[in-house]
Amino acid sequence: DYESICSLRDYFYKFNGSDHKPVWVFMDRPDRADDNALVLFEYVQKFEGIDSYYVISDKSDDFKKISSVGKTVPLYSKQHFELALTADCIISSQCNGAVENPFWEYAEYFRDLYHRPKMIFLQHGVIKDDMSFTLNRFNTGFTGFVTSTEEEYRSILDYPYGYTEEEVWLTGLPRYDKLYNDDSKIILIMPSWRKGLMEQTWDEDDNTMKWTLKKGFRESDYYLNYVKLLNDLKLRRVCKRKGYKIAFMVHPLMADCFKDANIPENVEIWDENMSYRDAFAKGSLMVTDYSSVAFDFSFLKKPVIYFQFDKDRFFEEHTYRKGYFDYETNGMGETVTKERKLVRTIIGYIKKDCALKPVYSDRIDKMWTYTDGFCERVYKKILSSEKNY
Repeated sequence: DYESICSLRDYFYKFNGSDHKPVWVFMDRPDRADDNALVLFEYVQKFEGIDSYYVISDKSDDFKKISSVGKTVPLYSKQHFELALTADCIISSQCNGAVENPFWEYAEYFRDLYHRPKMIFLQHGVIKDDMSFTLNRFNTGFTGFVTSTEEEYRSILDYPYGYTEEEVWLTGLPRYDKLYNDDSKIILIMPSWRKGLMEQTWDEDDNTMKWTLKKGFRESDYYLNYVKLLNDLKLRRVCKRKGYKIAFMVHPLMADCFKDANIPENVEIWDENMSYRDAFAKGSLMVTDYSSVAFDFSFLKKPVIYFQFDKDRFFEEHTYRKGYFDYETNGMGETVTKERKLVRTIIGYIKKDCALKPVYSDRIDKMWTYTDGFCERVYKKILSSEKNY
């Protein structure tokens, strides 16, 4: 209400006039902590000169876990509102105004105050497409825009994002510091989401917009292709004979898509209880489509296959346009469009113990500017940006 808004404004002015440690607020998804902000939040705990907070819903299973790491604040709580006004930096892997800005309903009152913090966009993947329509400087106003490869870095500067070399940081993603290998003979199938199969609806309980599946999604190529793949008898027989398992980990937005699908009992379904880091570690080979998770997986020098049965229309329906990345010449693995060829390709890898082919190993080696020290590099860039404040 209006009195609460006035109270928070008074709090801001009082706090802003006093001496204090730099206040850094970290965020990933509203209900899940498994990304760059959490890893960097853990890293900065060793620095006494930073007053750090992590914001997440107290309904999340991760809330208690993070509370043992550092100061954790419930999403949309009074303290979250106060932090939005007093933070020196808001550091997030997401770019979602309703997540990073708790005042989104009251923008007319708080716009000037809210934009005082430095906005550090850690990203939640490597950008390989043209996302300048949504991530341009006019829409986002980032102080720091993290990138991981030279090609990605150049694309942010060359495409119409409106950012300069001062704001675009070639540091690598903080979560890469935590990637590890625990190969468990898993064929990991990780499709991305499909905007064309979804619509946004208002969630009264959480007071926010959410993506929900449209009617008829079970007739889509997306649904039918993956159900067919998971039920492929030849693939399942070869996996059993060679000691491999199949794990299916769908994008969080598409979790309900396969809820009642006919999926064999011996296919493991990995949901939000499985961290991406552990999934990458356990996998021997990844099947994805257009997802940037392929970069994380290939960073571990493991093979990737791109299953692109809908490549002719994907970029027409999705939230971004095709960019500098060409799957045939830049991809970390084969690109296939038919389920039958995909199965043959997977089996070919299994027969060779999922060894990475030399052509893709060379591409991966040339791709990365850095292979370690990601958190330290981002941390130093944030400090440097504060000195220039």
